[in-house]
Amino acid sequence: IVKYLDQAYPDIPRLITPGMEVLLATLHALVLANTSAPLYAPIASRIVSAMDEDSDTVYRGRVERAIGMSIEEFLGTSGEEDKYWAKAKNRFGVVDSCIRKAALAQWGGRVNEHQPYLAGEERSYADLIVVAPLLWAQKALNLGENYERWKQIAAWNGGRWCGCAMA
Repeated sequence: IVKYLDQAYPDIPRLITPGMEVLLATLHALVLANTSAPLYAPIASRIVSAMDEDSDTVYRGRVERAIGMSIEEFLGTSGEEDKYWAKAKNRFGVVDSCIRKAALAQWGGRVNEHQPYLAGEERSYADLIVVAPLLWAQKALNLGENYERWKQIAAWNGGRWCGCAMA
């Protein structure tokens, strides 16, 4: 879709810079493995626990297979959910470290943490790759007691993720 949009609307800033496709595919794999994957179990279990009966029937089995136990047990006192959140925090740190290293290389040995986007002042497909799982998490956790979990994610790595979701 993004390639199509870049071709269909050549007069607006491109999201994919020609020649960057391989790097973007690598970034996508890195972000998916280190943000979406570790967040799936704790967020999906909270979503399913709030669904109506018909939707619950469709999705509950999928989530319970992924977590290896009932959603009630996962969200209860087993401590399993906390293990997933700790793993997610650690894995977000992997992405943060990669972004910091790339920024050091791009901006001559210094990290410019005040740049709103990964490429500096312009949005790019890289920003969409990073922000997509964050927006999913923010929307899914934007209710009641779950909002505390979003605030925790937003604060990880010096608040980087809140900044990404808001940019």
